Amino acid sequence: APLSYAWAMASCCLNALYLTLVKKFCNQLGSSSDDILVANSIVPIPILILHIAASGDRDTILSSPQWHNQWFWMALVGSTAAGSTLGFSQYLCTKYSSALTTTVVGQMKMALSSFLGILCFGTKVESMQAVGLIINTIGGGYFAWRKYSEYKQKKR
Repeated sequence: APLSYAWAMASCCLNALYLTLVKKFCNQLGSSSDDILVANSIVPIPILILHIAASGDRDTILSSPQWHNQWFWMALVGSTAAGSTLGFSQYLCTKYSSALTTTVVGQMKMALSSFLGILCFGTKVESMQAVGLIINTIGGGYFAWRKYSEYKQKKR
């Protein structure tokens, strides 16, 4: 369990760092956030190709019997569309707000996903997990309320 918490914390920190750097580079370089989006979409491709070639995953992927299964293709296209939509919405959230807001919204999404998982699939929840979910939800809700209040104050 401690390793899981460490990975979750690292994910949050790296996501916040990534979003902060994107915003900072846009400001410093005079680049538009659209330029950064394009760069972030293109730069990982050669790295991914090298990883696939070095790990031997290419042969595993190409020899999969699922290539001829229509449900596999529907799942592949659906998950690719969902992932692209998620990435683009995260980009828009960062572009029009802040890295902190995007991170908090992401954490709220995780809390909502956890609550839905518990309700829909009967997932067993330990007491510390429940406390964590409650604190996360209250903190995220409070942050959203404060940001909205600040927005309304500036608008006046």
